[in-house]
Amino acid sequence: MKEEELKLLENEFCLGCARSCDLLQPNCERGLVKMQEILEEYKKRDD
Repeated sequence: MKEEELKLLENEFCLGCARSCDLLQPNCERGLVKMQEILEEYKKRDD
C-alpha cells in the first residue's frame, strides 16, 4: 500500500468516526489509535 493510500484510508476513518465511533470504541481517539495499528501492519507487510 502506498503512503497516499494509507493517508486516504486514515482520512476516511476519521470522517466516519463521528458517526460510527460509538459502535466501534468508547471514544473516537481510541478508535483512531486502533486504525493506526492497522495501518502499521499494512506498512510492515509491504516491506
